[in-house]
Formats: sequence, structure tokens, C-alpha cells
Amino acid sequence: NFKYDLKKANYYSDDFPNNFILNEGDLIMPLTEQTFGLFGNTAFVPHTENFQFVLNQRVGKIIPNEDVDKYYLHYLLSTNSVRDQIEATATGTSQRNTSPNNIYDVVVWVPEYDKQKQIGKILYDIEKKINNNNAINNNLEQQAMSLYDYYFTQFDFPNQENKPYRTSGGNLVWNNELKSNIPSNWSSISLSDIINI
Repeated sequence: NFKYDLKKANYYSDDFPNNFILNEGDLIMPLTEQTFGLFGNTAFVPHTENFQFVLNQRVGKIIPNEDVDKYYLHYLLSTNSVRDQIEATATGTSQRNTSPNNIYDVVVWVPEYDKQKQIGKILYDIEKKINNNNAINNNLEQQAMSLYDYYFTQFDFPNQENKPYRTSGGNLVWNNELKSNIPSNWSSISLSDIINI
């Protein structure tokens, strides 16, 4: 769930040391809690074209040991046990901060590597599916809003010839009750005339 806005991004042409450059699939986590509950949330750096992300001073890049699966680690860090421990290390009032040294002291239970890989893969596949479904839902919601706009704001619903009503010369008349133009063959009525609650 790595989110970024290219319009708000800062671009640098300078060279950066390799340990500050983020590559696709790198696991990162915030070290500053700008909103409550942010500690323990991690994200994978996405694929990008023509640019790379670089580390901000308040973001940590997580490099797992060879016997730790990064996908398992992604979910392990989001457990309540880990989040509560990180939260307890944070300092500050309006914007709380932690550090890698504080996070090193967090205690976790870790199964053998093969079991980590199995758990990490299952959870990551589910998360990918959720993200894909959310993207589909967002697309459908945009389509529904566009249809609503065409039908009830622009009045370009299909006419009898299957052409857009208003654009094809459909007649609009002023309605005093609604204080707007509506198609001439529409009328205004009270909701109580068409529904029971």
C-alpha cells in the first residue's frame, strides 16, 4: 500500500549514496507517527519508470537477515504486539518519533524460515487481491458517478433515438420547486409520493 503523488513529489538530479536509494520491493516503515497508529505499518516500494525513490530521514528501510522472509516481516510488524512495543518507545507530543535502535529492542516470535515464507506468501496474495478489488471498486464508483452526472446533472441520458437527450436538442424547462432546469417531460414530486419509510 505504498502511496505517492507525483504532483507533490520533489525531484533531485544529484547522485545519492546507494544505501539511500530505494529499489522495487524494498520494505520501508515510518519512524514518525504523523497520525495515530502509523507505527508498524510497512510498505513495499513499487515499480517506477524513469525515477527512483530515496529515503527520507524519518523513514526506515528494513533489511531482513537471510533467515527472515520480508513478506512475513511485513505482516509481523503490523501485529498489535509489535505496534504496541514501538508505540511505547516513541517520544514527542504532537508528532511522535522512534528510532531504529528503539525498534531493535522489540521482541517477536518467529517460526522457521519455510513457515515464514508460507505465511508471508498467503497473506501477501490476499493483500494483493484486496488492493486489486479496491482498484476495481474505485473504478466502478467513478463510472457510477459519471453516469449519475450524465443522467441527473447534464441530462444526457439516452433519448428515444438512443442519443444524449440535452446535447441532441432535448428541451429543458425551469422548475420553481427545484430551482433548476429539468427535462420538459419530467415533473417534481414529493418523496412521500413514491416511498414509504
